[in-house]
Amino acid sequence: MQRARRFDQFNDLEALYHRRPCAWITPGEGWGRGSVALVEIPTDKEIYDNIVAYWRPAEDIAPGTSRRITYRLDWGADPAPHTGTLRVLNTAAGGRPEGGRIFTIDFENGPDVPDDLSQIEKLVRTSAGEVTEGIVQRNPQTGGPRLAFTFHAGDATWAEFRAQLRLGGKALSEVWLYRWTT
Repeated sequence: MQRARRFDQFNDLEALYHRRPCAWITPGEGWGRGSVALVEIPTDKEIYDNIVAYWRPAEDIAPGTSRRITYRLDWGADPAPHTGTLRVLNTAAGGRPEGGRIFTIDFENGPDVPDDLSQIEKLVRTSAGEVTEGIVQRNPQTGGPRLAFTFHAGDATWAEFRAQLRLGGKALSEVWLYRWTT
C-alpha cells in the first residue's frame, strides 16, 4: 500500500507518483500455506516500475498439474479493509553517532492503545545483521505509539525487517515490512 498521497512527498511532475493507485488482494479458496515474495528488479532509470509481488505456495505444484485459486482484487487510493489494527503512518531512518542505524515507525492512535505503553509487546525481526528490542513512546504529534529500534548490519549489504506491536499476545498494529540496502 502506498500511503503517501501528497505531491510534496514525491515532487514529480511527470510520473505523478502521489496519484498512483494501490491494489489489495484478498485470498479466496485454494491458496493453502505459502508466502508473498516482494521483488525489487534492478534498473538504471527511475522511470521504470520495478517492484513486483507474487504468491509462492509452500508446496511445489507438480509439472503438468494445475491449481485453482480464487481472489478478489480491489483498486484505489486506499482499498485495504480496515482490520481494527493500528496502521503505520510514517517511517524514518538515519545513522546513529555511536554506530548502526535507527529506525522509527509511527503508528496511528486507537482505542486499544493502553495509557501505559510498557504493556505493548514489540516484535522486531531482521533477516540479516542484528536489531535491538526497540522502545515504544507516544508521539505527541499523532497521539499514537512510535516504535524505535537500532539496526547493526555487520557484514550484511541488505536486510528485510518485520515489526509489529502486540498487546496481550494479539496484533495491536499491522505488520511493518521494510527492505534496507547499502
